[in-house]
Amino acid sequence: MKQRFFAMITMISLLLTISDGITAPASAENANAASSAVSSEDKGVLGRQDSGLPAAAAARQAPEALANFITRKGDALMDGENEFRFISYNVPALTARVFNGKSSVTEYEQEDAIRTIAQMGGQALRVYVFSVKGGTANRNNASHVNTPGDYSEYLFQDFDRMLRLCNKYGIRVIVPFIDNYPHHGGINEFAAFQGKTLTAFYTNPQIKQDFKALISYVLNRTNTYTGVKYKDDKAILAWELGNELAYSPDDWMSEMAAYIKSEDPNHLVMDGQYKNDGKIKAVSLNDPNIDICTLHYVDNIFDLRKQSKGKKPFVLGEFFVGKSEILPLLDDIVNSGTTGALIWSLRSHRDTGGYYFVNDFEDRSDSFQWPGFDSTLPEGEPYIMKTMREYAYKIRGLDVPPMPVPNAPYLLPIASSDAIRWKGSVGGYTYAVERAKRKTGPWSVIASDVFDSTKPYKPFNDTSAKPGQQYYYRVIAKNVDGAESSPSNVAGVVAGITAPTSASAAGTNWYEPYVSDVLSKGIMSGYEDGTFRPQGQLTRAEFAAAMAKYLNLGLPMEGAAFSDTQNHWAKNYIAALTARRIIAGNGDGNFCPDDAITREQIAVILVRAVKTNAVPNGFIFVDDSNISDWAKSAVYTVRIAGWMGGDESGFRPKDTATRGEIAAVLSRLSSYRF
Repeated sequence: MKQRFFAMITMISLLLTISDGITAPASAENANAASSAVSSEDKGVLGRQDSGLPAAAAARQAPEALANFITRKGDALMDGENEFRFISYNVPALTARVFNGKSSVTEYEQEDAIRTIAQMGGQALRVYVFSVKGGTANRNNASHVNTPGDYSEYLFQDFDRMLRLCNKYGIRVIVPFIDNYPHHGGINEFAAFQGKTLTAFYTNPQIKQDFKALISYVLNRTNTYTGVKYKDDKAILAWELGNELAYSPDDWMSEMAAYIKSEDPNHLVMDGQYKNDGKIKAVSLNDPNIDICTLHYVDNIFDLRKQSKGKKPFVLGEFFVGKSEILPLLDDIVNSGTTGALIWSLRSHRDTGGYYFVNDFEDRSDSFQWPGFDSTLPEGEPYIMKTMREYAYKIRGLDVPPMPVPNAPYLLPIASSDAIRWKGSVGGYTYAVERAKRKTGPWSVIASDVFDSTKPYKPFNDTSAKPGQQYYYRVIAKNVDGAESSPSNVAGVVAGITAPTSASAAGTNWYEPYVSDVLSKGIMSGYEDGTFRPQGQLTRAEFAAAMAKYLNLGLPMEGAAFSDTQNHWAKNYIAALTARRIIAGNGDGNFCPDDAITREQIAVILVRAVKTNAVPNGFIFVDDSNISDWAKSAVYTVRIAGWMGGDESGFRPKDTATRGEIAAVLSRLSSYRF
């Protein structure tokens, strides 16, 4: 109740008029700025890109969409009294995106993928493994497992959020613990923590104990979004021993399956095997603690079902086939009584427009983008995905429903008429772009069949816009049947004028639309050479100026609030914020305007600026002890509200913030205020 109440207060507070009357201690900013810049390769609001909406706006408790744990009855899975069968997708980047050199996935991207599974009738999905530091993609970057007993809170929070969304949309999840391969870090990297190679993973007592410790941590983790332990979460269909553990000994499989069951009697255990010459292992069929048998990339479906019939459910954990092969394979899956099948793999929309794409299988692509496009690989993608949807319902004994009307897309901030982008809608096939000279219309369609599936992604270019004219835009999504969504939000731009965000300054980084937004609104400005320098540090004076512009404060004629700001270019901005008790000096009459501002200082200023009530305690970061006492309540507040986040290292309160990160904060704040 307290969290929901705070969420309401936070959103209401954003709408209140800024006024004098709340005083924070002057010592709240008496910290020396750190000298190192914040790394921000794919981290949104001051450290990470959590969502297009503030976290406070999302329910902290997931709605109860799932009534039962999935259980096993002989060779079938059961959802209460009903048999549970599924045809769906692997979604390997749902909890981490290391294939693309990144370590985090946003809430929008997670929800896009999960809503896709729900829309195509999938009922279940399979995520990828928990990453282990030292893999070929994640290398020395933060991973789910940094060392034995050291787990990334930052990445596990993404996993928490994924489970909340799966509960919301009624989707079950298969979770493999560890990889046979080094992509995300696997058994070899895990064994290396003890100075061993992969052959010791299955036999070394200490390594086995380390692995059990990981299992225990996962099963007993309390979800920071829902308050539910993983072992009590109905969204989890099964724990899988690992991904394609082709050489796992029988005794190791039995030992780990028994350990999982001892810690978590609610959930099923899957064996985690690979091709194995098309043979299900005897231990998988006979061990009472192993509930589900799985193989990957095999096609003898009727033979496999014959092997498992009367003993265990069989799931085709991964497969990839072309247009001519999909229909006969799905027929075999349905008609053989196979419990489930998961194609490799679904990729979501990108938070900054377009889709993610991944090529594999000798460049035939293993990357499916819903609802499928003729212009992208694999060949015949629309037919494959349409057939997958039909059989997702057929295996459940249901008629295929019409494609639902898409939700409204979200138009991202626009700085130039030649770079209009939006967050796509689930099931959106094409988009209509509308333009008006006033924010309220009237609206004219300037393009009716725009795709967001180009590879690489290309923002929409309004070639008919006239230089110097002020235009407003909105976007409407259409599904494959032509049904249209409601219009998106409205964004405006002066056509033909590109804000100073050169490719060298912003490029395709996550912060590009936010930089464009603050530039177009005049909250921040670029440099005379036409660049924005998003990786550059922001000084206390520059942040004061940006905050004053964001708050639209009337500036005093004379603004020398501190002895060291008498002749400073930002003296009026500093004075305006000081008069409203939003900023303070260091206690000796100085403001130190040219010092780099720190993340905890920013948190305090944000809380004062919106006049929201700071929470006394809340989200605990791994570096909580490094947060100054005067800043802790503000840090908790901005984290819960979604204005600032953390990363694998925690909140990093003494780190400085970059110009790109500040642009993201102010852009998102301004979106809710205006």
